[in-house]
Amino acid sequence: MKIKFASVVLVLALLLGGVFTSAQAGAYTTQFTTSVTYQNVGTGPATINLVFYSEASPTGIPITLPELAPLAGTSIYVGSIGDIVNGFKGSAVMSSNQPLVSTLVQVPKAGSGVAVRPMSNGFTSGSNYVLVPTVLKNTFGSNSIVSVQNVDAVAADFELIFVPVSGSSITVNTDGIPANAT
Repeated sequence: MKIKFASVVLVLALLLGGVFTSAQAGAYTTQFTTSVTYQNVGTGPATINLVFYSEASPTGIPITLPELAPLAGTSIYVGSIGDIVNGFKGSAVMSSNQPLVSTLVQVPKAGSGVAVRPMSNGFTSGSNYVLVPTVLKNTFGSNSIVSVQNVDAVAADFELIFVPVSGSSITVNTDGIPANAT
């Protein structure tokens, strides 16, 4: 059984982090690098596939990973992957023949003055309905970047509905997002 790990938050982490990617957030521009820690929680050796999808190209960038023993864990520092260029902006899909758990953390570039370390977890499948508990637009001096990944094998249309504390909901429609793209 092949299990896909993709989520709104995974995409958010890769979209913001990539390899020293600059991201506009609030009143500053900062650079983050993403690290993915994952563990094989299955009973057999895990053959793991990792494919990055650039926002600029629908062609996947496969990354070869070593087999992972049952209950073993390891991590990937995205900044050290030679096939992923500086300024990468996009998403990734991690799949395995064994169940995996994963956590991503973004580390800001030293001296940036940014104390935030965005963190997220991978999910075993996508959904046609996802809730994001907090999204900010110029609130408390902060802005959020929300990304959604199409984990289906065909193009998909997305409808994002932002519900403010007061006032009317704001709907944003995005059509024709290719498979695995954000």
